[in-house]
Amino acid sequence: MDNEAEGQVVDLRAKLHAQADPAAIARQNIQDARQVAGADEAAFAGQLSRMVGWEVTPELVTLWETEITPPGDVVTAAQLLGGGPSQITVDVRPQALAGIEAAYATRAEFVAATALDQLFDTADNIWAVGLSHNLLCQQYPNEKLIAKLNNGSAVEMLFLQPGGEAIAQREEEEHYQIGYLSSLTDLNLTTMVERVRPKLQPGAATNLRIGTYDETIRFNLIFVDQDVCIMQPYLHGDRGISTPTIVVKKQPEPGIYDTMWASYQWLRERANFQ
Repeated sequence: MDNEAEGQVVDLRAKLHAQADPAAIARQNIQDARQVAGADEAAFAGQLSRMVGWEVTPELVTLWETEITPPGDVVTAAQLLGGGPSQITVDVRPQALAGIEAAYATRAEFVAATALDQLFDTADNIWAVGLSHNLLCQQYPNEKLIAKLNNGSAVEMLFLQPGGEAIAQREEEEHYQIGYLSSLTDLNLTTMVERVRPKLQPGAATNLRIGTYDETIRFNLIFVDQDVCIMQPYLHGDRGISTPTIVVKKQPEPGIYDTMWASYQWLRERANFQ
């Protein structure tokens, strides 16, 4: 329990302290990143200076590791220097984990650290609800998706209704012109309906289910084989790619996975399928 898993993402099950201490976590991240980079305080200060665009002294590095909370841009730069996507280390009580396997600061960092091919290639069933579904429609090859569906896998995607009230609200929150997100979503919808579905074999036509819903968007959710849920909140003013992405595994006891699955079912009941 006390040994941290190696790699780019911290396994949250290894963090079982009673209280979270964000300041201590940030200081530890600076120290860990410097050690991974194999640099002393002076060398690390020089590397940080080049990344953040202002002078960092060795004395500051020492203070950030021991006494004071480092600024956010320094933490991000240090983590990048330490070897890859930023890590989120969370101290929680064991019972509060509720199936959380890993957390990423942004969707971009999740994508950088995750082989989507490995995630989706072996999946028998995928359920997704969100806005435009770029992970499945843009970043996972259409040819692979078609092959999966023809081989018997089932995929269901619920898109935020283009031209609806909810997507207009989201455009306002993200400071886009009216119709911007609608056009992007409509493009992905059209790809699924006109480029993927026509290439399905007769017996596989029902393996792809596409629906739209017009409800306030709160999460982007992707469920893989009722085993893993990739969840991401939609925050005020922040684009979906900029908000945290959390990987949750289904547990024997009710947890976060089950809560998100219930949310999916609620939206599914209100969706229009085509």
